[in-house]
Amino acid sequence: MQQLHPSIHSKDHPSFTDPMHLLKDHDSDPPSDSDYSSSASDSGFSSSSPPTLQLSDHGDASTLSESNSEPIPSNMRVLDIRSKTVESMADSAHLARVVAQTLSTRETVFPASSARFDAEQNGKRAFNNDNNTAGVSIPIQDVLVRSIPTLVLYDDNGLDIFNDITHVDEYYVTNAEMQIFKDKSNEIAQTHVGNNGVLIELGVGSMRKTRYLLDAIVSQNKSVTYYALDLSAQSLTQSLQPLAHQFPSIKFVGLLGTYDDSLLYIKDHLSRDTGATRTLLWLGTSIGNTTRKEAAEFLERVKNLAMQDGDVLLCGIDRRNDASVVKAAYDDPKGVTRAFILNGLRHVERIFGGERDELLPLSKFEYVSLYNADLGRHEAYYRSLEKQRIEVDVDNVAHVFEFEEGELIFIEYSIKYDADDIRQLMDQSGLRWAKEWLDQTERYSLHCFAK
Repeated sequence: MQQLHPSIHSKDHPSFTDPMHLLKDHDSDPPSDSDYSSSASDSGFSSSSPPTLQLSDHGDASTLSESNSEPIPSNMRVLDIRSKTVESMADSAHLARVVAQTLSTRETVFPASSARFDAEQNGKRAFNNDNNTAGVSIPIQDVLVRSIPTLVLYDDNGLDIFNDITHVDEYYVTNAEMQIFKDKSNEIAQTHVGNNGVLIELGVGSMRKTRYLLDAIVSQNKSVTYYALDLSAQSLTQSLQPLAHQFPSIKFVGLLGTYDDSLLYIKDHLSRDTGATRTLLWLGTSIGNTTRKEAAEFLERVKNLAMQDGDVLLCGIDRRNDASVVKAAYDDPKGVTRAFILNGLRHVERIFGGERDELLPLSKFEYVSLYNADLGRHEAYYRSLEKQRIEVDVDNVAHVFEFEEGELIFIEYSIKYDADDIRQLMDQSGLRWAKEWLDQTERYSLHCFAK
C-alpha cells in the first residue's frame, strides 16, 4: 500500500500505505461477551456516528471543534498533512477507485500451502484452480485471488473494534508490548531519547504503552515534542488530548495523513535543533501487515527521508510463535476479530455509496483466518458463501463483480519474524540493528534500529 497494501499493489499505484497500525487503543473498558454476535448476518458491533471535526482552511486542526469536547490544550495541535497533489488513500473517492480496481482483478497469490493450512485449521477445501468453486480437491499450485486494501478495516468503527481486540486474552501482542514499555521505558528514554528531542509515532498507537515512555521522559527532566500520525482527526484528538493534559511539559502534534504523507512532512517541514535526537516508533506489530519485501522498502524510505545518523526507530515485531497461539490471537472465541474484519465490508459498502447490506450482505460472506507456518504469517480473507453478482458505479463508470461460491478475497497479512528474518530485514533496508527487548513470555520483541 503506498497507497495500496503491499500485497495488492498494481502497476498503476505504489505499494505501501497502512496496516494494523493506525490504531486507537485507549484505556477503555474491554468488550463483554454480548458485544459480539456469532450471527453471520452482522459484524456484531455498532457504534454511534462520530462527531464532526472541523479543519481550518490552512490544514491546521489546532482549532478543532467538537460539540462535547474539552478545549484543546495549549501544548497540543493537529495538522492536516494530507497531500494536495497526490491522490491519498485517506480520500474516500480515491479509495473507492482503488477498491474497484483490486476487486476487478486477481493479482494476490493464494499459495498452495495456505490452501493446505485452511483445510487443516478450518476444515475447508479450497476452490478449484480453473473455476474457483468450492468442494473440490486442494490445489497443488498457487492461485490468484482478488483483494481489498487493508486500509478499509480502519474506519472509525474499525478502530473502535480493534481497540476491543487489544483487550482480548488470546490477542497477546498488546499486553506483551505494553509489558516491555512498562519494564524498559526508563532505559529507552535514557538511551534513545535526548533532551529537546523529537518522538514520532507512525500511527497513534496504544496510548497505554506510550504513557510509560512519556512518563519516563518527564521523570528524567527532558523536554521533547511528540508527533503522532493517524488517518482520523477525531482519533488524533481523543488520543492526544488526555496526554497533553497529563504531560504539560511535552508538546503534542497530531499529523492527519498516511505514512507517506508523514515521511514527506518530516523531510520537508520538520526541523531539528543542533544535536537533537529523533526517535521514531512503529509499534503494535504494524510491520507485520506488510510483506517482508515491502517492510524493508518502507524502512529504507524511513531511513532516507526521516532519519539522520544517530537517529533510531523502535519497532514492535511479533515472533514466529506456535501455530495454535497465533491462530487463536486472530480468531478469538468471542468473535471480536471476526467483527473487525467483517466491518471492512461495511466500509466498502459506504465508500461505494451503498446502504447497509445492500451491496455486500454479511450473511453471504465469512471471515477466513489461517496461519501459514511455512511462510510465517497469518492470513485473513473473506470467503463468498454463495455465487453472487455486485454492481457499483464509481466516477460514472459501472463495475460488475461476480463472486463464485467459495471464492476468497484477500484482506490482510500479519507476518511474523525470527532472527534470520530480522537480519535479512536489516540487510535490505540499510538500517543497523542495535537492541532487542523481549516480553516475559518471549513471544514478542521490541527492536531498536539505528541509522
